[in-house]
Amino acid sequence: NTTQNYLEWNATSNADSYEIYNSSNSNFTTGNYYASTTNKNRLVMVSRFSNNVYFKVKACNEAGCSALSSTYGRATFTSGCM
Repeated sequence: NTTQNYLEWNATSNADSYEIYNSSNSNFTTGNYYASTTNKNRLVMVSRFSNNVYFKVKACNEAGCSALSSTYGRATFTSGCM
């Protein structure tokens, strides 16, 4: 029995894709690039983490990418396949 975890955000009308960054720090002082997607508001989480992980998103289009979102989502992962 496989559990899928999702990260969701509010879509931006001018965005063609999104870049997702993660951090183990809620202050997001050490954010790392995680993934990119053309899905407008959801990413299936395929990585397994052993603790709380925080996420921020950049909206991107042909002009470039926005700053990191001001709010973050938190996902708690447990051992096992995701």
